[in-house]
Amino acid sequence: EHFKDDEIENKILMDTPAISHKIDYFTFEDFNTRGLTGDVNADTDYVNSHAKYCEKEKGGNCICQDFYWFVRNVARTGKGFTQMGSWGVGKTTIPASSRIHTFFALTERFDDEKRYLTGQNILASHFLDTDRKQYIAYTDFGKKEPSKNSMFVLPVDNTGRLKMFAKLFNLRRKVGQPGTSIVVP
Repeated sequence: EHFKDDEIENKILMDTPAISHKIDYFTFEDFNTRGLTGDVNADTDYVNSHAKYCEKEKGGNCICQDFYWFVRNVARTGKGFTQMGSWGVGKTTIPASSRIHTFFALTERFDDEKRYLTGQNILASHFLDTDRKQYIAYTDFGKKEPSKNSMFVLPVDNTGRLKMFAKLFNLRRKVGQPGTSIVVP
């Protein structure tokens, strides 16, 4: 319904493939990295603590909130200014390179070996003709958390769905390989 809205279709999705067409995609995967670590339930601003805690990683006590900073923030980062990617805007190039302004991320974390699938779609703030309700530009892929506010989405952690996703997009990542695989349709 959002993709069919005139405001979105004419301004944002002019080159969107028809739903019946095969959608091309590209993937990029990193291996032997830590994955998107941290509390997937976090909705708190970690701006003052993230860099300090990540410095402890060398000693084996990393409690980084990479998931929080990658999924829950735009144009902000928890990295210090001396680290690469310290502005938090680089990740916006991922959905910007998608014909449907979407990406998915399958991550396995090095510290607890948990696997999660998340994603994001960026359209534009818009109204639907059907209800004239304003919708925000960013939407997250995952499962809704009823105990949180209506906007809060948790990553998918169902083993069967994670395997199906990895197979569908021919990901090289196997169980036991920490890091993150990004799919951009």
